[in-house]
Order: sequence, then C-alpha cells, then structure tokens
Amino acid sequence: MAVAQGEELCRSYRETSGSNTVVLRFDHLYGEPKKERQEENPCFQMMLEALKTGKISANSRNVFSLLYMSDAVEFTYQIIKAENLLHATYNIASGESITQMELARQIQKYAGTGMELVDNTVGEGYRRVLSTERYKCEFPHKVFVPSEEGVKRTVKYMKKHSRRFLENDKKHCTFAHPVSGKPVLLWSVFYAE
Repeated sequence: MAVAQGEELCRSYRETSGSNTVVLRFDHLYGEPKKERQEENPCFQMMLEALKTGKISANSRNVFSLLYMSDAVEFTYQIIKAENLLHATYNIASGESITQMELARQIQKYAGTGMELVDNTVGEGYRRVLSTERYKCEFPHKVFVPSEEGVKRTVKYMKKHSRRFLENDKKHCTFAHPVSGKPVLLWSVFYAE
C-alpha cells in the first residue's frame, strides 16, 4: 500500500507542478554484495543460507525475475537521457522469469560440493515478474548479464568473502516464518540513555 501511495504522490506532483517526474519500479535487483552488507534479494539470502547451513531451501512454485545491478543502471540511464517520456511509470526488469528452485540449483552448481538442496514446495507459491513491454516500446532492452551469469558472480564473490558475511550475520537473528517460509529478520537495537 505504501508503494502505491508513493507512486500516486509522484503522479500528483508531476501533474500539479508540470515537472518531468517518473516512477521506476525495479524488479529483484541483485549483484555482488558489498562486504558485510546484508541484502534482501533472493540470490543473496539463499547463498547466505548455504554458507551458514550447507543447505539451500527453495519452493518450486515461487517465480520471479532477477535483474543484475549493472543492467538496472543501463536501463535507468536510457530513461534519464530521453528527451521526452511517453509514460510516468516504467518497470525496470529483466523480463526473464526463474523459479526459486532453478535459482537454488544455480547457486548449488556454482557454490561447489557439499551444498544440499531442500525442496520446501508448499502452498500456492507466488509469481512476481514485472512486465517490460512499456519500456521496450520506447527504449532498447538488452540484458547484458543473464541471470545465471549474475548468480555465478554473486555466489563466487560471497564464497570468497564468506567469513565477512557470516561474521556480520551474527549481529541479528533470522528464522523462517512458520506459514510463508519467508525469512524473518530480528534486529537487536540498544538505546543509550
């Protein structure tokens, strides 16, 4: 709801001020994470689980798309340099769908030996893949880093720097939600008087 309200606010501002305001919806951005930085994208979360437990859990009914950060930058640049935009909202996405299980298999492939795949397929699952049709009508849409190559880069980077990710992970607690199976993150915040 908050996202829809934010988009409505931008639309309203565009109409009342006459400014060239545009909303960009980014779909599952990922890439080589910064050292010691936690990320919410599925590739990072699944690889972190693999580093911590030696297991990769996945639901084959969950479908989404992944967009490597450098591709997102290129797609955004095309919008920034455009003289005239036909729309006020664009989806920035790869347009390629992948199941959570396919992603888990790719992570397992590039993480090396010893990673067990756990099939957590329950419930109806979800599909979150943004359409790129509007963007493609106005701008060139070429993905330079296909999802498997991006997953390979991310896994190799996280494996190389695994100690830093695991040390940082000790600062909070993660567990799976009993119904949805999605990770739930608890942060401890201490306030000084």
